[in-house]
This record gives sequence, structure tokens and C-alpha cells, in this order.
Amino acid sequence: LGQTTREQPTIIWLSSQAGAEDIYLPITVNPITGLATIGEFTTTAPANGSADETMFSSDIGTSFMIRLPFVRYNPIGIDIGSKSIKMVQFTKNYDAIQEAAIVDLPPELSPESDFEGYLHGLGQTLQRSRVGRHFRGNDAIVCVHQRDLFLHNIRVGKSDPKALSNIVHQEAADRIPYSMLDAEIRFIESEDIRQGDQLLREVIIMACFRPRLEALLETIEKSGFRPASVDVEPMAVLRSFTSQYRREADEEDRVLYVHVGYTNTVVIIAQGNQILFVKYIDV
Repeated sequence: LGQTTREQPTIIWLSSQAGAEDIYLPITVNPITGLATIGEFTTTAPANGSADETMFSSDIGTSFMIRLPFVRYNPIGIDIGSKSIKMVQFTKNYDAIQEAAIVDLPPELSPESDFEGYLHGLGQTLQRSRVGRHFRGNDAIVCVHQRDLFLHNIRVGKSDPKALSNIVHQEAADRIPYSMLDAEIRFIESEDIRQGDQLLREVIIMACFRPRLEALLETIEKSGFRPASVDVEPMAVLRSFTSQYRREADEEDRVLYVHVGYTNTVVIIAQGNQILFVKYIDV
């Protein structure tokens, strides 16, 4: 490409994908010296060209488009437990496990007495968890630990969804041990319960302390992961089983799930993918 009689540069465009967007990287080759200059990533396609063309002309010279294959990896599931971190990643079609690992946390870590020290040790453990293993990509789904999850059942009168949301938040304000301004709240409608002459709706409230959650996600991000979503243990346990259902009859059965942990056990009763009851029992 160097030492030619050409006066205009040659531009090689590398094209791939980042999420749902096409991205482009120009490499400009000087026609006299043959030296290449790498430009900046852009989401704007080059003028007079597209990702489907391999060669096209522009005002500044001849351009080539090289389409790089895009590989999307499934997210890495990260479950931060009391004594260890569990990680798992499935292959593209979810038909096999790409990689799985259990890494012990330093025994001296205590999020209750020294949260900053805990985050520091957690970050180091997360970085160590990928060494020598075959995890691919950086996207991660993080499971909130039980100690950071406020769980409470209430019974409210049946109403439209908007009114129900307001009622749940009012009830939660009297029970959550921190300000509602710092609370991240979700709730699950269970089933109708008859209490005396009233027909009430059982609602499961799940909440966490937002500043603590944000600090945790920041630590995970600094460790080289990209948190894509946050899950809670009861829902994660339920989905791991219901995703295997193949018959309609399975959706109608009521099932008791017991997930035994190091410091506590979570008990879930569900019908299909609908949680009816959830409770943590200390070991």
C-alpha cells in the first residue's frame, strides 16, 4: 500500500456490532509512506458506503469495508453468598454450561462491621474468579444477597394496578428500615386470601437499600464486569426450575422449592412461575 503514485489515501473500515448498534473503525493508509493511522470508533456509517459493500469510492480516496464477525455471549450469573461467589455462564443456545466456578471469599470479610473493607475484598475476589477460566464477555446478572433484601408479606384490598402500587408503597413506608427515598422496591401479587368477610390480595414486598446496592454494582463494574441486571434469590431460584417446564400441566402444579445456603435456607411455594409464598429460615 505504500510508495505508490496515488495521491489519495486508502481507508480500511472495520465494521462490527456493539449491542444493537453497528460500529465502525477507520484505518487510514498514507499513499506515500504506507503508514497507517487508526481513527476513532463511530456509529455513523462511512459516506457512500455500507456494511454490505466491500469497496467504494469517496471524496478523499478509495475505501474498503471489512465486516468482522460479531459474537454475543450470554451474561455471567454472579451469586455473591455469605462465604463464596458462585458464577455460571451458558453457551449461546443455553444447551450447555460454558463455565462455572465457586471462589471462596476471604474469611475475615464482614459487610456488617466494615462494608468498605468488604467491597475491597469482594472486588479482588471477583477479579481472581476469572483467572484461568473460560468465561466470555463482561455482561453479568447479579443476585442480591439475602442480607441486603428486605422481604415482607402484606394483605391489601383488591384494586386496580395503579392503586395497588400506591397502597404497597404506603404500607412499605411503615415497615422498611430505611428511608423510602433510598429504597428500591418491587412487589409480587400472590393470590386472594379470605380473611373473615373480606377477600384480600396477598402481596410480597421486596426492597433493598439503594446506596448499598449502587456501591456493590460499582465494585462489580470496577472488577471488569458490566452489570446488565439485578435479580433476587427467590426469583432466580424459581426461574432456574420453571425454565425447564415443557408441559402445560407443569404450569398448574404447586411446587415447594427449598434452596439450602450456608447461613440460611429459602423456602418457596409457587404455581408455575408465580410465587405464592417465600420465607428465609436461618440455619
